[in-house]
Order: sequence, then C-alpha cells, then structure tokens
Amino acid sequence: MAVLMHLVRNSPAGSLYTTINSTTVGQHEKLKSRRVNEMNKDAADVYAENWKEIARDKIPNDWNLLQSLGNHEFDDGVEGLEPFLKTVKTPSVAANLDLSATPGLAQGNLHSSWNLMVAGVNVSIIGYLTPQTSYLARPRPVKFFDEIPVLRNLSKEAKEQGAKIVIALGHSGFTMDKEIAKNVPDVDVVVGGHSDTFLYTGTPPDIEVPESTYPHVVTQASGKKVPVVQAYGYTKYLGHLVLEFDDQYNLVSSSGNPILLDSSKPQAKHDGNSGRGSGKQPGRSCGDCRSKECNLGNFISDALVDYHAQTETSHHAGWTNAPIGIMNGGSIRTSVPLMESRGRISEGDLITIIPFDNPISRVTLSGEVLKDVLETSARQIGAGSFLQVSGLRVTYDLTKEPGSKVVSVETLCGACSVPTYSPLRLNDTYSILVTEYLVQGGDQFLQFQTAPGVQTELLHWNDLEAVRSYMVKRQPVYPAVENRLRFVSEDSVLHSSANFASSSVVVVATAVFIIFFLGV
Repeated sequence: MAVLMHLVRNSPAGSLYTTINSTTVGQHEKLKSRRVNEMNKDAADVYAENWKEIARDKIPNDWNLLQSLGNHEFDDGVEGLEPFLKTVKTPSVAANLDLSATPGLAQGNLHSSWNLMVAGVNVSIIGYLTPQTSYLARPRPVKFFDEIPVLRNLSKEAKEQGAKIVIALGHSGFTMDKEIAKNVPDVDVVVGGHSDTFLYTGTPPDIEVPESTYPHVVTQASGKKVPVVQAYGYTKYLGHLVLEFDDQYNLVSSSGNPILLDSSKPQAKHDGNSGRGSGKQPGRSCGDCRSKECNLGNFISDALVDYHAQTETSHHAGWTNAPIGIMNGGSIRTSVPLMESRGRISEGDLITIIPFDNPISRVTLSGEVLKDVLETSARQIGAGSFLQVSGLRVTYDLTKEPGSKVVSVETLCGACSVPTYSPLRLNDTYSILVTEYLVQGGDQFLQFQTAPGVQTELLHWNDLEAVRSYMVKRQPVYPAVENRLRFVSEDSVLHSSANFASSSVVVVATAVFIIFFLGV
C-alpha cells in the first residue's frame, strides 16, 4: 500500500499533491492545478506484479511514495522485502506486524505510522495489513495482529499527541475497512485495498458494477461519520475523494468519485519498449476468475497441461502423465488488455497477467485428496483461492455445508490415446499440474503438505513459460467458457460466463486522491 506525496507552495495554504506513475500523472496534474491541500493514497501491492525483478527497488523512488505494505510485498519472503525497504528513500507504514524475529525489516524504512503537516494541520497515517498474508504469501517469521485493536490504540495515541486527522491506510479488504470505520473511534478516514472493490456514485464510466457509493460512509455509535474508499484495482481508476472539515476537525462533507484512466486521460512520458509481440490477441477478458469459470483461466490451465505434454521426457502410456492442471484465480492478476497496436500481446502484458513466475510441480494424489482440494476452492468463492481448471469438469452446490459442496467431478484420462472424461474415483491415483505456491500451502491448500500419499515433483519451468509457448503455438487463440465449472443453484451466485470486455486493464496499484478543505 503506497502513499505518494509532494509539497508545493502554490497557494497561501500550500498544496500537498502526488503523482502515481506514467498512467496517472497527466490526470493528477489536471487535478493539482485546481485544488489545494491534496494527498494521495495508493492501496498496496506496490511492486509485486510489474517487472519486479527489473526495477522494483527503484519504483517508489521514482514515484516519491509513502507506502504501506500489501500481501504481495511478501511474495519473495522477508529476504525479498528487506532490500526493497532498505533501498527506498520514502517511509513505509504497517502497524499490525510483529517484527521481533526480523530485525532487518525493523531496521528498514518501515514504521507503524507517519505524520504529515497538511496546510499546517497534523495528519497521522496508520498502516495495516491483512493477517491473511500469513498464508497468502511467505511472510514467516513475521507475525500479524488483528487490525482493529492496533488501530484503536495507535489512533488514540496519535490524537493525544496532537494529530487532528487520522487516516487508516490499509490492505485488508472492504469488509474489514468498514469494520475499522465502525469500531475505531479516532479514525477519520479509511482508505483500503486488497479486495479491489469498486465504489461509485452515479452512472459508472465503464463495465464495473459499484458495490456501494463513493465514498461509502459508515456511522459510528457516537454518530460520527467515517468515509471509506477503495478505487478498484490495477490503477484502472484514480480515486478522487474530497473531504471538508470544520474548525474542530469534524467532518462536514465528503464527495468524489474514481476517475477512469482511459485513453482520454493524458499520460506522462515514459521510457522503454512495449516488449515482444506474440501475434493475435487471445481475447478481452474482464471477468472474475476468483468466483466462476473464466476463459482466461481455461487458457492458462490448458497451457500448463499442453506444455508439460510437449516437454516431459518420461516414458508412459497415453498422451501425457499429467492431464489435469489447476490455477488459483489469485495468480491471474488482470484481464487481457485491448491493445492499440492491432491486438498484439507483448511480453509485458503476459507478465502483468501472470506476474509471479510460479514454478510448476507435478503432484500425484488420490481422488479423495483431489476432491478435498476442490472443496477448498469451493469454500472461498470470490477469493484468490478459487481454482480454474483443465482436464476437470466440476459441479458445485454452494448451498451445502463445507466439505460437501463438490457434487460431481469428471477427470480427463492421460493414459489413453483418445482423451475422454470419466467420473472421479476416490481410491484411484491422479497426476495434476500445480503451482509451487499452492504446493507450499498457499491460499490454505494444505492438502499438498499434509494429506497422506501425496508425491510432488518440481518441474523445470514456470507458468509464464507455458502460457507464452501455448499462445505462440495456437495463435490466433479464442479461449472459451466450456462449462468446466458448474453450479447447481442459480441463487448460488456465479454462473460460468465469458469474460471478454472492451476495457484495457494494466498496471498494478489502487490510488486515491484525498482533498481537504479545512475550516481554519
């Protein structure tokens, strides 16, 4: 989670303003010329998904950010985060972490909170991060405290020490953001991330459906109103929040809306090439791969199976020894962009879609364990753990109790000359292709670590290699939704549906402008 700020004395009150990156700079400059007392919040996962191995330690210095942490900052473990925090010149904030076993992090530019003077007013920004990071990434030995008790204590302390406005800047999801706004008396504004929630007042500018108004206002038991904002994800929108306080720093009004960063918004100049094109565009997918079958998830899962079949060297009957591939929806980070260059997909686009360089393993397990893996997927509909599949046909009933949501499973044969589907047998043995992230227990898929009889073979390639090869081999490609994942009840949510759309989604971050009108 990042906060990018820069102080400019262009009015008697002064103006605190920010820029995010080349996608948002132009729009920000327009706003900055009109307003005073501006601040910008960027809701986490700063470097994890954009060419991180090339320039991750330079990104915040180029953007001049004050940043809080997201779960993806821990994707490379503490050993990956330490040099990042030591290199950046700007402070990071995350309050609910126990760093006692990681002195390197504690010695870096990481703080519980950070104070800023905005037009002479003391503003305290307190960071927080979802404890789910413990299984969404690799933070060990960092431990996490619950957000609300920590924020209660620190916000109270901040007010006692002279802060007039307290902002909770976090990466725990919209549900927790609202709980913080409701249950932390001294917090005045909540700027969130992680759930990529879209909020909007009025008619939305693109295909996203608002979950609530912008801002979403929570009323505390005392009657105090606390605005809560998110700005979707991937820097598709720049959040624009206007807050007015009276001379006692009570909120008078809140308004604004996310600004769609489309081609009508000017871009700042930037260096670099777009990367190598791979030919035809495979589709325009905007759908939610975390809650239903999506065509991009099908394409990526199929790519794993195809690449393994082409590269494996072992002798076996049939066409492959691993006819099933699974990919968690959280590893699919964006839709396929609608490119202006005649539908060409660059290396950079692929890295944006699947940015984690996930090594792939072949896992041998029983049908019973495979069913339990699918039950884990069904327990967390809407989360990053929901599985996209190849070589499986799964029917879910989400109205049933956990452990019984998988109604039926059909599996594709590998030891056969003509691939066909047959019902899953609990006592049979199956080989599936899985990311190493899931094998290590990520997203709570603990079966790969704890279930009896599971055998794992780490292969010498990753998801990006497979998708790149598959795209070149099959172009032009038109991935479809094929009823691989079905739901018994229409009220269960979530029908499988195509995920093509016309909007372009690139760059990773969520940004929110906050403008203060202070009655002092």
